[in-house]
Parts: sequence; structure tokens; C-alpha cells
Amino acid sequence: MPISPSISVAASRNLVHVVAAFIAREESALATSYKWPLREHVLRQHLAITVAGANSFQKNLDLKQKMAVLWAANPSHQHAIADYYVRVWGGVRGNKPGTLPAYVATIASRGTPDFHGIASWSKIATVADATSAAIFDARVALSLNALQVLALGENQKGVLFPKLESQNKVIKRVGPQLIAAGKARGWEVLPKDKLFFSAYIELLKRATQSLNGSLPLARGEMVLFAMAENLASLAEAKLVAGHP
Repeated sequence: MPISPSISVAASRNLVHVVAAFIAREESALATSYKWPLREHVLRQHLAITVAGANSFQKNLDLKQKMAVLWAANPSHQHAIADYYVRVWGGVRGNKPGTLPAYVATIASRGTPDFHGIASWSKIATVADATSAAIFDARVALSLNALQVLALGENQKGVLFPKLESQNKVIKRVGPQLIAAGKARGWEVLPKDKLFFSAYIELLKRATQSLNGSLPLARGEMVLFAMAENLASLAEAKLVAGHP
């Protein structure tokens, strides 16, 4: 079965194979590759959570678990959890007043917001249930496209993920190159609709099914996030060199 009704079986198989192989290879290195900072004193100013772990990866994985517990146990804390994870932890400060509360209301009622704002609301979906949701942001999108550029031949079917806005210079530079390459190869485009997030989660489920331990979706996403700049540089070099 394809990951999305709009994507062919062949393209889905190629995508899952490429992503699963990469995650399986890189997941064990997350203790050193995943470097997103977690300022614990700032966390305690916003939420009654203390995280455990010896490195950034372990602390951030523990944070996901504990925020999900707090979300379920204390609905009155859900707005504070969302604000912390999107605005403080994620550094996304451009949302208009009322946007995050609207996302919280939709996700708390088990709905899916519109594609726009997915880098924000997928964080909220993750803290609501870290066992069945994962963040989708600019780095993840780039990694998914870059992996296919690196692994698939010119005539193999790929799946093109939309480029999201980023402040990272490497991601901003390479993202459009990958979109152009995918279009030139006739890759199938994953539509920006209500089914997009479920297709992304289905991909992660299939790509992480061999992982043991807690929160495999989160760990798969963290691999894609952590390796984005490296994958961007490798894919850009391949495109510049003109390799098939």
C-alpha cells in the first residue's frame, strides 16, 4: 500500500526503503549527532518538568515523554505546554495571537489543522501524543528530499516533500535545488492537504518499525533533523557535479 492515496506504490516503496535504511544506520549515533539545546532552567520557568539524560538527545526525548504525560493529565496546562514547545523551545515566535490556542483546540479534539503552520502545530501534536506523532519542519523536509536525491537513480520514482521556511543558511540554499531536481525527475508531489501529516506519520512508522525502545517515531524524526545539514551538503555536491 502507498503511504498516501496520491502517491504510487513504487514511489512509496522507494521512499520507505531509503528512509528506513538511513534511520537504521544513524539512529545509534543520536547521542552525539542530535544537538538541539535544552535550557533546563528555562524549561522549569514554564513547566513543572525536570528532564533526565546525559546528552541533548536523551534529555529532549525525555522531555517529549514527560510533556505528553502532563498534557494528558492536566488539560489546563495544554496552552502553556504548546507555548513553551513552539515559541520557547522551538524558537517560532511569528505566530499571530490566537493561532497556538486554535491549534491546541484542534489537536486536543483529535483533529488535524490545515497544512499551513505545520512546523508549529506538529510540535503540539507531538507533545499531545509522542507515540503517534512527530515534528515536521524545514530540516525534516529537506532530509527526506535529499536522501532520495542521493539514493535514487534518475528513472526511479521519488516523492517530493514541500520546502518550508528556515533561518538556516544551508537549508535555505539547498532546499530549492532539491525541489527543482525532484520536479525535473518527475517525482510525485505529496499534496499540502489534511492527509499530508498522516502520510508523513505513516512513512515514519514504516521506516522505524525495526527500532527497539521508546518513541521510535520521535527518534526517526530526530535522525532526520540532526542530519539535515550534512545531507544538504552531500545532495548539493551531487547535483552540482551532475551525477545521476
